[in-house]
Parts: sequence; C-alpha cells; structure tokens
Amino acid sequence: LWEIQQSHHPRVLYVPKRQFWRKIGNLASFDKQFPISSGILRTLMNSYNVTVTNSWNDGTPLRVQEMMEKDESVSPFAMVSREHAVKWRDLFVPPEGEPTSRRAKKRLKIAVVNRPVARKLLNAMDARDNIAAAFPEHDVFEHHLNGTLQEMIDFFPMVDVLVSPHGSQLTGIMFMQRCSAVLEMFPHLYYTPTYFSSLARMFQLLHANWYVSHAAVPTGFLDLKTRLANTNNNMCPSMEKLVSAVDELIQKRQDCIDSI
Repeated sequence: LWEIQQSHHPRVLYVPKRQFWRKIGNLASFDKQFPISSGILRTLMNSYNVTVTNSWNDGTPLRVQEMMEKDESVSPFAMVSREHAVKWRDLFVPPEGEPTSRRAKKRLKIAVVNRPVARKLLNAMDARDNIAAAFPEHDVFEHHLNGTLQEMIDFFPMVDVLVSPHGSQLTGIMFMQRCSAVLEMFPHLYYTPTYFSSLARMFQLLHANWYVSHAAVPTGFLDLKTRLANTNNNMCPSMEKLVSAVDELIQKRQDCIDSI
C-alpha cells in the first residue's frame, strides 16, 4: 500500500462490500468486535495516513494474481513481497536481534498456547510438562492470550518455538522473529494446512502441521461444511510425538539462524 501508491497519492482503503463496511465503517464497534484487526487497521491509519472509505473512484487496485506464493497458491495473508512483510512487522515490533546474538542464544523460550474453548488441547499442561522434561535447558511455559493486539506484540517476538492448535491466536506469529518455529495442530475432520503456514512462510518462520487424528491426513483443505461441523473438536496429542516434533523444530530453527 505504501509503495504501490505514490507518496503524494492519498492512501485509501476501499471497502466496497456492504457487509464489511457495516463493521469497518464504525471503528468504535469494530474495536469491540475485532480488537486485533482494529488495532492493526488503526496502526496503518496513523502510520501511513490511511483513509477508510466505501466510496472511492480513483484508487489503485491490488491484484491478487500479483501475490502468488512460490507454490503457485494465493496466500490468504497476501503481500507483494517478503520485504513488504518485514516493513509491516516493523510497524508494530522492534527490528529482530542480530544473527550473531541469536546464534549464541542457548536457552530458548518454548510456549504452549492453548485456546479457551473449542479446538483446544485437552492435555496442554501435560504438553508443557513433557516438553520441559525433555528439554530442561530451555524455558517451557503455557500461556493464555487475552485477545488484544498489544499482548500479541508483547508476547510473540520473545517466543522461539510455539506449540498451538489452529485458531485466530496464530495471527500473532507475524510478530515472531525470523527462523522462529511454529507447530500448528488440527483436530479430527478439521484441516486447513496452507492457511497459517502461508503467514509463516511470508515472515520466514519454520512451520509444521500436525493432524491429530487416527485417520489419514486429508489431501488439501477439508470442505467448509465438514470443517464447520467439526470446528469444536478438541485434541489430545501423543506426548511422544509432540516432544519429537518440538525437537525437530528446535534443530531446524538453529539451522535456519546459522544460514543467515
């Protein structure tokens, strides 16, 4: 948005669809219903003088076709380039630490972030305890997010390895430092493997999916009807598999940082 439009050109976010404008057009109501999205929007408005409108005839359209990922899929979190992603992150959090100091970091922060209701880990405390027992050299903790943008900004940059179910709380991974790792878990009959993985890829994070089910891993997305019918399914992952997955991500994180 800030590079495609010339500096003298008004920066305008055009919201033509009535159902979206009913929410975004009333920022006070938007704040209450969608505090994280509202915080992001207000940051853009304040930092780049963005005006939000539902009637604009002279805007510069952004074509989704220009935002293809390397695998030829369109990211649901589309940006023109990873350079744009870094500029976006820098609006909210300080620049990441120097690679030298990150290579030397021996004690990692490994966070288990659960969901409060649906699609949650039934054994989140066991997960924390088993990971802590397997990796006593690292700080392992469970954390509950309160759903505010400021908490995401404060929390996610300090996390080196994140373990969490699929859900809106994973929006905060865009604030994690490059090469940090994310283990995203899906319950039985709920699987969207390229959703938050695209956000992780855009911000140069390491990402792994885990379909926590005795059934075979679905090929691609499960259809919306199936997902909606199973959106409240919870998970009880194997501790042995969980520890193994975290171990692999710790090593991949180190390899990634060593390559910077």
